[in-house]
Amino acid sequence: MGKCIRPSWLGIDDLTETMDRLMRVALEPACPAHGAAGACGEGPGRADAWRPAADVCETDGAWVLRVDLPGVRREDVVLEARGRELALCGVRRAEDDARGGAYRMLERACGPFRRSFLLPPDVDGAAALAVLADGVLTVTLPRRGRIARRIDIDTE
Repeated sequence: MGKCIRPSWLGIDDLTETMDRLMRVALEPACPAHGAAGACGEGPGRADAWRPAADVCETDGAWVLRVDLPGVRREDVVLEARGRELALCGVRRAEDDARGGAYRMLERACGPFRRSFLLPPDVDGAAALAVLADGVLTVTLPRRGRIARRIDIDTE
């Protein structure tokens, strides 16, 4: 397992941006993926039904976000980059597979979810790539200006 390091860019400097994001979420009427019903839990008085686990990994050339979304269909997920915020919302639909029986225990959460992640300043959000495979959403966010290149030196 790799090291867990708290990024320096998650400091007090981001307080204004965090407050702006909280106000925006409180005032937004609904999730862009699921219409005015607010299926993702956005808006006043709405609560998320569950919170998918996420890991963030820093590499030399990119930040990589992995979010566990087992049982979530591609069409039920929306991922948006808004400035330095990466917003993820969606819904995991309940399965009706008791087939004439009755559930005695239900531990798997279903319903709307919403996560947002504050991106470091060196991320190029416009070049992000996202893949949903085997129940894991992997978002690769390339870093700006971190690609090494050889600089030719001229002689006089």
